[in-house]
Amino acid sequence: MRTPETLTAAARAAALNLGDQTLSKDDKAKNAARDALLDGLNARNATKDLDAHADVDDSIMWLDLKDIEPYKYNPRSKPNPRYNEIKASIRADGITNMISVTRPPGVKTYSPYGGGNTRLQIAKELFAEGDMRFSRLMVKVKTWPGEAAVISAHLSENENRGDISFWEKAKGVAAFKREYEAEHGKPVSVGELAKELKKRGLSYGIKMIQNFEFAVEHLEPIGPWLKTDELNMVIRPSLAAYLELSNKLDKGDAVRKAIQDQLRIYGEDLEATELVNADLDPAERQPVALDVDDLLANLQSEVARALGFDQDRLTALAEALAQNPRLSMQDLLQARKPSPPSPKSSVPAPQPPASENGGMGPQRQLGPMLAPVPKSAGTQNLQTASASTSDESSGVSASAIDKAMERVHVAITALNELVPIHDFLVGCAELPLGYYVEIPQALDRLEGEELIEPIPALRQHLWVFLAMESGQFCAALAARIPVDPESNWTHAMKGGDAVMAAMCADRVRAQVSDGRLWTSSQEHLELLAHEQVGPIVNDLIAAFAALRACNPIQVDYRPLFYVEP
Repeated sequence: MRTPETLTAAARAAALNLGDQTLSKDDKAKNAARDALLDGLNARNATKDLDAHADVDDSIMWLDLKDIEPYKYNPRSKPNPRYNEIKASIRADGITNMISVTRPPGVKTYSPYGGGNTRLQIAKELFAEGDMRFSRLMVKVKTWPGEAAVISAHLSENENRGDISFWEKAKGVAAFKREYEAEHGKPVSVGELAKELKKRGLSYGIKMIQNFEFAVEHLEPIGPWLKTDELNMVIRPSLAAYLELSNKLDKGDAVRKAIQDQLRIYGEDLEATELVNADLDPAERQPVALDVDDLLANLQSEVARALGFDQDRLTALAEALAQNPRLSMQDLLQARKPSPPSPKSSVPAPQPPASENGGMGPQRQLGPMLAPVPKSAGTQNLQTASASTSDESSGVSASAIDKAMERVHVAITALNELVPIHDFLVGCAELPLGYYVEIPQALDRLEGEELIEPIPALRQHLWVFLAMESGQFCAALAARIPVDPESNWTHAMKGGDAVMAAMCADRVRAQVSDGRLWTSSQEHLELLAHEQVGPIVNDLIAAFAALRACNPIQVDYRPLFYVEP
């Protein structure tokens, strides 16, 4: 039996369970007001951890000039060539193009974001001259996106204006890579670096980035005076060959020191000339440019001395290693002296746009024709077995053959600068055009780096085109190709039609059946329609025709693996 106290408690609990149904309208209004007030207090409390001094992205504000400093990783290392013109404009009209600034968390001073260092420097100069208009600047504030993003923003701005040098780009990309790796805690490959830069509006190809890295690592003393084409076509192939040879001979340190000593001499001379020019009237100034031929001649002499060879011997060893990178030290030292080169055409190889190829540049000079799977298309002399002497019976002179081979070489060099083909193009003097194509390991990867479209597709089209032109799918000509146990082509030839078909389909997406290589008009049109590659392919077709006219193919065509009935 329950007591009255218990009944009272039960009744009270029942009343509580009725909730708002027991409240009057006035009570409900009071409760709602109370809840709204509590919600507001909670919302204000949720911002207690926010920094009241944090920058608001894209906000406009006035800053004291002393609170803005030049960006420490500004890629531009030399004054803007239009500096005086820009200064005169700012003196007259002020800064009409507002500077964007940013700063890392916890840092008091700001620095320009995505350009503006020149305008800032001019403002500081004018303020120092007494122009009080520049004591404070109206700026757009960007929230801090990370050091790598700020570096890429400055690079992109300078690229858009088109007034940044090769060396400035190389240093900027090196700084971006360093900061990006630090922010993400892992190294990035050249392919990954190219992708990250492309996301930020910087379309540097893998070849160009490798040129940047080579220059920063090996050429700093002469960096400010480097030109893309000279580095790509001449300096890098020669130095890479010397460095590779010195490593093979266990004299890498001595050769690197000899190279750096020479580069410092040239760099100091160029810098001294610039300092003298600074005090002269523009009409009296001397041109400041790197004499590449003189530099390479001195480098060759110093490298030969460091290795203990004469210069002819150095050339012979470098060519031997280019033709067969797998040579042992003993075999390499037995290389013979090179034969005198034939006259070269003075027509320079066409240069692809930097935005297309990036100019990864040659890594080794070519030996005769293209050398066995070289890493470059350098400027070596081209020869085929039948092109070394004049053909008196046909009335074709050696000079005509040399000119035809030079045309082929120029076109191949230009192609390789746009689309890397050096991993599957193999010099072979036994074939009419002086080469055959190897079956590569992959089209979308090269030297461990992933390639970015459309490069893999272009590599596939070029493989088919060059394979068909070479004659290697003709049984009589294929029999001339030297057997190489490590060659995919040799393996496929030994395996017969089924193995050849499977390897070509898997590695290069090419259709081979009954010993014949098939292609489609669509593939050919895609190759010829490419804005940069197409014209070079047309030049190469014409060069092949000229070479065939000098050196006609004297065999009957039969497909691979053909069996006489």
